[in-house]
Amino acid sequence: MSQEQFARVAQVLYTVTSLLSSSACRNIKQARSFTQRRQSEQELCNLRNYLSNIIDAMPSVLVGVDDQGMVTLWNHLAEQVTGIRFEKSSLPAPGQGVPPACLLR
Repeated sequence: MSQEQFARVAQVLYTVTSLLSSSACRNIKQARSFTQRRQSEQELCNLRNYLSNIIDAMPSVLVGVDDQGMVTLWNHLAEQVTGIRFEKSSLPAPGQGVPPACLLR
């Protein structure tokens, strides 16, 4: 093999190695990002469960309403007092089917 051919082969090998190295680096970064995202999602899930347990353990009726007047939160005692189970899709906003007196107990 001539020196010129050797130089071309060496250049090709160097280019391929650089591309593989860059690809491996991107894959490692993506794996880390995925792992961090999964950990963050698990922490968020744990926090939601923790807050839900605190809200349900409160000894008073607790109802949360968003900007549009839709009920977004309904604790366990609210279910017991009103007899209505919390389901975001079917629970009416205050004054629209849930007697206001039930919400004030």
